[in-house]
Parts: sequence; structure tokens; C-alpha cells
Amino acid sequence: MWQGNLELIYTQKNLATEINHVYATAPLKVQRPFYPEGKNLCHTVILHTAGGIVCGDVLQQKIHLQAASNALITTASAGKVYQSNGQMAQQLIEIKIDDNAGLEWLPQETIIFNGAVFRQHLRVDLGENSSWLGWEITRFGRSARGEKFLAGEWHSNWEIWRSGQPLWLDRSFLLGGKMIEGFSGLNNSAMIGTLVYIGQPVGRD
Repeated sequence: MWQGNLELIYTQKNLATEINHVYATAPLKVQRPFYPEGKNLCHTVILHTAGGIVCGDVLQQKIHLQAASNALITTASAGKVYQSNGQMAQQLIEIKIDDNAGLEWLPQETIIFNGAVFRQHLRVDLGENSSWLGWEITRFGRSARGEKFLAGEWHSNWEIWRSGQPLWLDRSFLLGGKMIEGFSGLNNSAMIGTLVYIGQPVGRD
């Protein structure tokens, strides 16, 4: 079982966004940032060195974008949550985005293996005129090998707040088996996804 932690703090200096604080414990690591879109958007890749999440794991991430900083955060590969012996695996993510800062949260998909028991909680606190673009893509079972999510549990809670007011609250729960196969559930679809943007008005272009 892993008790992994990751803390990142971004700051804006001379019109460039930099990471000025990194703290990581196994199995979480972060690659060196890079800037394919210019110095004001810091691209960051999070690594899970163990290859996947197992029952009993508790992984915590705390990410803070200070005023006027901008970042894009993704993962090096798809996340994997392995079959459980009954214990729950958890991932807890807290994100604070200060005034006039922006974050694009775009991890690769998470694959929930048959029999996995997994809970994820993500909370975002926005400052004045800050923005958030985030997605969650989840695959139930290893589709390429014909595996279906016939047993297990998946919980996902999203909270996005600004100035103490809730802007987006989304709590999802699926049981393996009937909720995946049923017409009132996913009707045998193997994937679901959510994309949320909160920020300044977007033009037609």
C-alpha cells in the first residue's frame, strides 16, 4: 500500500510561470516542466512510478497556482486501478487557483479494472477572474482484452468553488455489473467522460 503525496506551487515571474515548490513522495513524481506554448503556460507531467493504484492506497495531491500563473497538468500514461481484496483505493486532489490564474487539468484516462474499489475526490477553489478547464475520462474494464467491470465500486466527487460559493458539484457512483450493463446505467458503454470549463467568456473562434 502506498501513501503518496505531491505538492506543487506555481508562481508568475517576469511574464513566465515557474514551479517554485515541489514535494513528492513515492509513487508520485513530476517531470521537469516544459513550455511548448510559451513561457506563460507551464506544462507539467505527473508520473505514477508504481504503474497503478492498488487497494489501500491513498494518494494525495495539493496544487496551488499563485496570482497570474498559468499551467497545464497531465499524466505520462493512463491511470490504472487494480482489482481489490475489499479495501478501497483513494485519490484526493486539492487545487487552489488564485486571482487571474488559470489551470488546464488534462490527465489521461483512468482504467478501472474489474473488481476494483476506488474513490476519487477533487476540489478546486477559484480566485477572482481565475479559470479552470478540466476533464475526467474513465474506462470501466480493460476493453482491449474483453474485460468488463462486473464487480467493484467507482466513486468520483468533483467540487468547484469560488469565494465560498459552489459552482459545480458532481458526485458519481457506479457498481460493477448491472449499473454498467443496464439500460438505465451505462448500457454496456465502457467509457464515460466529463469536461468542465469555468472562467472568462469564450469567443466564437
